[in-house]
Amino acid sequence: YLSRVTGGGGAALGAGMIYIDPNEVGKFYIRAEEVISGRMNDLQKQDIILRNTEEKFVVGADVKVFEGEVLNLEATRSNLSWGKSTGIKGGLTGGNLNFGVGYEKVDSEQSRILPSTEKSKLELGYNGGPKWRVDVIGSKTKEQYKDANSNNVYTAEVKLRMFLW
Repeated sequence: YLSRVTGGGGAALGAGMIYIDPNEVGKFYIRAEEVISGRMNDLQKQDIILRNTEEKFVVGADVKVFEGEVLNLEATRSNLSWGKSTGIKGGLTGGNLNFGVGYEKVDSEQSRILPSTEKSKLELGYNGGPKWRVDVIGSKTKEQYKDANSNNVYTAEVKLRMFLW
């Protein structure tokens, strides 16, 4: 899968292996992912440098708690090219409503240019049938650069998904 496309002629590709199917309710799953990034070192010579940017290990479960309601939990641990990341998220899906919370902590080894962060996220969604869904997402991120005061960043977004055919 294509993980992201970045400016300056770079892109990142990753591959994942799912050991147990996470789409089945009442199942636990384990997933391992490896992301390799390629970036042009010299635009004239078209030299591309490949490097491992992320190793991710995920453990999760989807558990049926009531008829038509599913509780999902997931824990992640990542080794990034510039630090380490740990996260946990959970959610409840039932009927037309979806609710989710998440927490992620990133310890940067290059905190002069990339901050260490702690991010809390809250998500509320509504399914309007098989054709559309709207999600309201809010988050608070605490950024900490080396030898600097911490900075709080608040974000809010609304996502509308529509299936046209």
